[in-house]
Amino acid sequence: MTLKSVLDTTLRDGEQAPGNEMPIDRKVGLFELIDATGVNYIEVGFPASSPATHEFVQEVSRRSSRAAVTVFARATPKDIDTALDAVRSAERFQLQLLVTGSEIHAEHKRGQTWEEARAELVEACRYSLQAGVRDLSVGLEDSLRASPEYLRPMVEAGLDAGATLFVLADTVGGCVPEDVAARVRAALHWVGDAAGVTLHCHNDLGLALANAVAGLQAGAAGVQCTLAGIGERTGNTPLEELAVLTHYRGETLGFRTALDPRRCVEAANAVLDVIGERPWKHKPLLGDLAFSTAAGIHAKGMMNNPVCYEFVDPEVVGRERRILLGGASGRANLRHVGSALGMSISDDVLERMYERFSLDPSPARYNQPEQFTQLYRDSLRETAR
Repeated sequence: MTLKSVLDTTLRDGEQAPGNEMPIDRKVGLFELIDATGVNYIEVGFPASSPATHEFVQEVSRRSSRAAVTVFARATPKDIDTALDAVRSAERFQLQLLVTGSEIHAEHKRGQTWEEARAELVEACRYSLQAGVRDLSVGLEDSLRASPEYLRPMVEAGLDAGATLFVLADTVGGCVPEDVAARVRAALHWVGDAAGVTLHCHNDLGLALANAVAGLQAGAAGVQCTLAGIGERTGNTPLEELAVLTHYRGETLGFRTALDPRRCVEAANAVLDVIGERPWKHKPLLGDLAFSTAAGIHAKGMMNNPVCYEFVDPEVVGRERRILLGGASGRANLRHVGSALGMSISDDVLERMYERFSLDPSPARYNQPEQFTQLYRDSLRETAR
């Protein structure tokens, strides 16, 4: 099964984290890169939040795109009107309404009774449909923390009012996969064939991708992601990781995507460049060390066959494998690095190089070509004496 509702929210949820603001011209370029990744929807922003966002949504809505455009609004006529005004030029668009998805938010954020929250949802859905919306998504904020007694009447009310998709959100990133799978199965039972269910997972416990996978295996139609996993606090499900996971494990997981892993990684690097960030060096797929090894045992195995210590082929995402030097490196690492620099190192010179290298308090410095070349020359000279 190929997922039909993979949504990228880099330009909305990703941008709203502190320091992630992006100039309109750069966002337009990112929109085009995201469109090339193979996502089904691109959430382009919350037009009522600022004139700049409204202008950006207008700009990209005029552009031809493979993906449908999703625009975000609170469940009020004013927000809905503003969103629809911004997106009116789009060939295909989805309106996503933000509604109160848990009793915690109803009481402590909105000061609503459950009945008031449901009435707001129903009125917003009806208003949207009367305004011409045909693809109506209901984002149930914090809904994966809600009790079934709160959530089911909300979903059923939205269904009766014409919603076509419900987004279950782990807004605080506190779920584990079993929680998500159970909630997705319950929601699918409530909506039957009349609507779809998707996910929005935050990464506060480092489980966003795992939670998304659990929900997708339980029958969710898609998940909302961001490039490089950026977003509020610790971010969201990383689009590029979902792409690579389904590329390799789609058959066993029971679902696939139309995502292109290489284009996802290219777009993720582009968004990090726009916001002036570099990925953590160990970050999957993107980090400087994601396809590197320095341990001697690992390096020897990879020289024999990369499959020994490599699950993801770096070429799939446009990267290269690297065998580097560090405190756990051995002779095989030295010979490999020397060979890459065009050196033919004899066994006796290699032995002297290793003696000097293994005693160096900063062995990683030899990853610099000039430092390695000096090590080789010094060892060659000493061996020749």
